[in-house]
Amino acid sequence: MANRPTRVRYSGVGAFVDDVQANRIQAFGSSSRLTTEDMKELGTLNIVEIVDDVPQVDVSIDQNENGTLDLFALLANKPYGCQVVAVPDGSAIGTNQVKVLAGVYKTASGHPIFFEGATIAVPTGNSQTVYLKPEVTGGGTAKVGVGTSLPTGGIALATVAGSNVIKQADIVDTRPFGEVSHLDFELANVDIFVPVKQSGSGDDVKRTMYMEKAFVNNVDYNFQTQGTVTASYRLETDNKRWFLNDGAQVIVDNIKATAGMTASLTATPNQLANGYYMLKLYKNGNPLEEGTDFTVANKVVTFTTALVAGDLIKARYTAATGGAFFSPVPIAETPHPELAGGLKEGQVEIFLSDKANSRVARIQSARISLPLTREQLKELGSLRPYDRPMQLPVNTSVTLEFKDSDLEMMARFAGKDPATVREIAIEDLVKDMGLTIKLYRENDVARAKLPAGHPSKFAIKTFTVQNLIPQNENWDARVDSDATQTFEFMAHNLTVSDKIS
Repeated sequence: MANRPTRVRYSGVGAFVDDVQANRIQAFGSSSRLTTEDMKELGTLNIVEIVDDVPQVDVSIDQNENGTLDLFALLANKPYGCQVVAVPDGSAIGTNQVKVLAGVYKTASGHPIFFEGATIAVPTGNSQTVYLKPEVTGGGTAKVGVGTSLPTGGIALATVAGSNVIKQADIVDTRPFGEVSHLDFELANVDIFVPVKQSGSGDDVKRTMYMEKAFVNNVDYNFQTQGTVTASYRLETDNKRWFLNDGAQVIVDNIKATAGMTASLTATPNQLANGYYMLKLYKNGNPLEEGTDFTVANKVVTFTTALVAGDLIKARYTAATGGAFFSPVPIAETPHPELAGGLKEGQVEIFLSDKANSRVARIQSARISLPLTREQLKELGSLRPYDRPMQLPVNTSVTLEFKDSDLEMMARFAGKDPATVREIAIEDLVKDMGLTIKLYRENDVARAKLPAGHPSKFAIKTFTVQNLIPQNENWDARVDSDATQTFEFMAHNLTVSDKIS
């Protein structure tokens, strides 16, 4: 008898959201609840039948905030990334190069185009346009370019003043994406798969968890002086499957088709319990139905309607080998990677949109909680809901805790001048304040040593909440502790941007 695996370690678990690797995940969980209803009848105390209802699967993803929009945007079905950043010469500014960060762009039809990061030189002279060119290769990536004009089919990212020395201020972000709001989650849903390696059973993926149409129902961001900035996502769905043995691995093929009736896969798909072979197959972002729109035999997909050269095909299926697993970002030898491992207190600044418009001082923690309550829409003929739209408006909660030293913040929340105000009552707190939270790749000490125009002096991610409505105020003092003052607000909005500003 073969040795059984001993355990599953965190290093043997990865998570993919809509086929894109989710980075900096600290915890992933899925909890399933099978719901039933007892059927009774007159004349007997016995239960005559137990009828199945809609299963409930709750998914939790806890992440170290890394200053990108990737997971937040993926869960909202939005493109992200591809920011254009000046390339410094060491800690100084002194090159004509810019770096385009990796990201995902979605075509008008919804098909995701994966762009790898690239560093390119900007010619001296006229203003230049940095662009994406969605020419998909076998690996599903695309090209980055720069020129005096936007080529046909190109997607503009930024304009850059032509110079031998490019500062971040010389780069104007022109991306048609890069910002996600709470409303983008209304009908958004994702597919999730989690490949698992088992200790003691080799280095291959031995099983994969798979869930379709998961809807986000809560988002929490926590900023604190103790520990790192964290993001927590909660999702709901009604299905979960495990694939194992000859179907243990999930493979995703991105194919740029040639004219004809067929497309070739990289592996032979495993036959599923329903008799089909594909988990999902998309043509130009549109889902196709197996048996009606296409058939599968060995490694060949045959379509009922001829393909046009350049059609983008994405096929997701299970197989015995060749499936995706987590790729470390970056390699361990890089001590200070482009993608942050975590952000601490010196990399977070909070601003209040009052007359002072200055940074908030003495703040110990901030929390933004975005509840996205869902309504299950059902219909006769289907056990599972056909959609789970959000209930609007969304009641965003914001909690700010301060180490008490004076009443400056209470005066500002009341719309009064802290230097001249003589009296503040709780009913003076106003409802037209906005809050902005900025994240930086470097802490304040490191940023202070950098020259003007260095990319690390700019914020890499910004959270914005408008029209804070005061809900609670609490002042607390106790032995062996400093006095604190906490404010709780409600709002109906949240916008998150990765534009470098």
